[in-house]
Amino acid sequence: MRRSTVCWATFVTVVGGLSLAACSSSGAGNEALDPPVDAAPPPADTGVVVDTGAPDSGAPVVDAGADAARDATVADAAPDAAADAALGDATVTDAGTRDAAVDAAVDAAVDAGPVCVSTQPLERSCGICGKQTASCTANDGGTYDQGSFGTCTGERDGGCQPGTEVDGGIACGRCGRSRAVCQSDCFYAQGSCVEPPGSVCTPGERVFRLGLSCPGANEGRYAICGASCQFNYGDCTVEETWVNVSANVGATVSRPFALTATKTTARGASSGTNCAPTSTVTPYETTVIRNTTGKNLKVAIWESFPATSSTTYLDTVMNVFSGEGLPASRAACLGANDSCSTSPCTSGSGLAGLVGTSAVTIGVGESLTAYTGCYSSTCTTPTNLVLNVRTLEILP
Repeated sequence: MRRSTVCWATFVTVVGGLSLAACSSSGAGNEALDPPVDAAPPPADTGVVVDTGAPDSGAPVVDAGADAARDATVADAAPDAAADAALGDATVTDAGTRDAAVDAAVDAAVDAGPVCVSTQPLERSCGICGKQTASCTANDGGTYDQGSFGTCTGERDGGCQPGTEVDGGIACGRCGRSRAVCQSDCFYAQGSCVEPPGSVCTPGERVFRLGLSCPGANEGRYAICGASCQFNYGDCTVEETWVNVSANVGATVSRPFALTATKTTARGASSGTNCAPTSTVTPYETTVIRNTTGKNLKVAIWESFPATSSTTYLDTVMNVFSGEGLPASRAACLGANDSCSTSPCTSGSGLAGLVGTSAVTIGVGESLTAYTGCYSSTCTTPTNLVLNVRTLEILP
């Protein structure tokens, strides 16, 4: 049984200085594709070269040097209709398929990476946005010797392969999911967060609700958001004067407070990290923020109105200090702001906050004090507000 090779089109690949022609081979049953040896001779010379279909003798085919007129009529077209009919559709699976030897040679050339053309070192990508380099050395023959590519360096910690996608997306918001696709910088880009209906809070969120059938005048219940994004209420208790930040990225803890005319002090700074007080005396309140998570965290701190409040605007100032309680001089602070329009702040409310690029760091076991004061001494009081602390990032 003889294997015959059919070259449908000349496909030449240059690898390492060698020219490789791609052909399609077929095996058993191909004897029927070769016309009989005593086939009728071709018709009279019409200026067109006709394939006699004679079996391959094994000797190389040599161009006989046909004249220019004849050469001009030889087209690189596909085999004629008779040959097509003899082969049938089932025989030809892919007219452009290279054989295994050509595939291996081309793949090896691609895998080898760039080739030295000067003494400039070569560089190629590797791993998760990493790089490898190889040296290039000139030799006496006018070419260049290439060294081996070194160790892959500069990979992104926690990165991803560009083009890959997180199966099922990434958790976000209130029990939501967002699509995440790895970008060319080897980091995921997230789409919008899709939250299920009925989710009311972020897991780990903790708020205090005054009253709720508790007998004492100042008693209420703490509500902690569970894994199903619903609040679970605890026993009656008196509200704490501090909040403990959450170890869960995206979780918010909140504490309601009130600005009253009976508690006043010199107003703090409006911006910067020097919060030395002004001469204007206004109502204020402070809340201690504690980190008991065992992790260094970056947090956003901002004010909002209670959900049931009819107040929509109040001009306030926020200053954040290290430690518990207002320092005597109040000069050095972590940040100050007299407004906040970037999410999660409510734009146009006049309330202050340190979010986005103004977010602050709270280390393991550390405490912060958030000061909120009215901007004007004539602000309307009492005014109920909520202090919110959201965990943005876990730091080294």
